[in-house]
Amino acid sequence: MPVLVAVVGAAGRMGRRLVALINADKELELIAAVEAAGCIETGRDVGAVAGIGDVGVPIREDFEGAMGVIIDFSVPEALPRTVAEAVRRRIPLVVGTTGLGPEHNAALEEASAQIPLICAPNFSVGVNLLFKVAEQVAWTLGDEYDVEIVEVHHRYKTDAPSGTALGLAKAVAAAREVHLDKVASFGRHGRTGERPREQIGIHAVRAG
Repeated sequence: MPVLVAVVGAAGRMGRRLVALINADKELELIAAVEAAGCIETGRDVGAVAGIGDVGVPIREDFEGAMGVIIDFSVPEALPRTVAEAVRRRIPLVVGTTGLGPEHNAALEEASAQIPLICAPNFSVGVNLLFKVAEQVAWTLGDEYDVEIVEVHHRYKTDAPSGTALGLAKAVAAAREVHLDKVASFGRHGRTGERPREQIGIHAVRAG
């Protein structure tokens, strides 16, 4: 019997890709496509929105019907409702939404004690390996070397810096045993003074 999947943020770039992948996998069944109130795609068949043809699942603003797992690739503002729904149903939750703040992370931590939950800024095996390599290199070199992270994304990305860039920065900070919020510099402007040795620079480019 296939796993029943609900996708939150189904009309977004990643959401549409997930819809196509789920539809092509015989072990999965797309059961719900959820979007925020006011989404212009609400009511349309999510398959048509994803460019794969009708799949019989309309985009809705609420969670309806039985489901086995919720996958959220939406926006931080929508996450609390998704977490509450997964906890209420006692079903696993996968979160790929980026730009999360401390309050979101705290809610996810609390929910993880009640349901199976995974949250990652990037689900690529290669990128997660890069996180580990960055941590090992930073641990080996210490703060004798400056760290500057420059990431480039398309103009449609709505948060900056990216979750991947923050993941790299957190890996470096963890290796150096410092809190990222105390050493991070998000871009520079004006007379910033001499660069502190322990600083981790993070810069975002959006184009194309």
